[in-house]
Amino acid sequence: MRVDVSQVDFENGNETTLEIETRIGQQLSRKLHHLIQLSDLSNVSTSLLSVSSMYFNGIWKNAFTSEWKSQFTAPNWKYPFFSRWKKPFKMRQAIGKPYVEYVNTMYTTANFATFDEKDARGIFIPLQRTSVGMLVIVPKKRGYPRKIMQNIGNYFNMKLKPEQKLSLFLPMFRIILGTELSGVLKTMGLKQLFEGFKYTEAFGSQEPLTVEKFKSKTVIEVNADRELIEIEDPAEEDDIIFEVNRPFVFLIKDRTRIYAAGRVNTLTNLVI
Repeated sequence: MRVDVSQVDFENGNETTLEIETRIGQQLSRKLHHLIQLSDLSNVSTSLLSVSSMYFNGIWKNAFTSEWKSQFTAPNWKYPFFSRWKKPFKMRQAIGKPYVEYVNTMYTTANFATFDEKDARGIFIPLQRTSVGMLVIVPKKRGYPRKIMQNIGNYFNMKLKPEQKLSLFLPMFRIILGTELSGVLKTMGLKQLFEGFKYTEAFGSQEPLTVEKFKSKTVIEVNADRELIEIEDPAEEDDIIFEVNRPFVFLIKDRTRIYAAGRVNTLTNLVI
């Protein structure tokens, strides 16, 4: 494992975040954006930021062959005020006419396993030389991605139909999943990680140094990882079509484990 140490100015947040993302990008041979937020550096007492990174590039078993601009319908989120017990509060709801945008969509024709039930339909897109793949779940009703996430175990074990040849349209997307793990690590017995006496001595500091936050951030990019031919509506008239054209949930999984899960609920996650 390679470790680089350098001095930065935490008071200059924009410059520091750019330097960190550039360094990580050089190690991973990828350009990274918005990996470190200014809020991560906002504490004036910040003396040290430790960042570790790992990159996994999965290759699709059935390569996507072309791309085109297809319609994606996203909810028009609003924050109307409600009144309960004489106290106003906000609740995020999809209200009004949905947004419709043309987004970059990948296309391929191959054999895929699918399911179709009352509330959602799904497709398992396998990776090459492994049992790992991505299960994409498309709700049939507006507002259902949240409900699917709440019952994700049911879909993880969902029985799939035998593979059949179909045309798949999948939008390219990028999503960042972040979790604050300090509380979890403390309950696991790693309280010493947040006690500063070891760090104070190691860094020769006159002031106590403690670990304040322990964040995990996962960046998932789903694309073809190859040059695609741009064409107009590649599907044939008689093709069986599976089109992901509305908010959806995805699981990166194998037969026994879920490695990552998330939902693409807005246009900001898509490549337009």
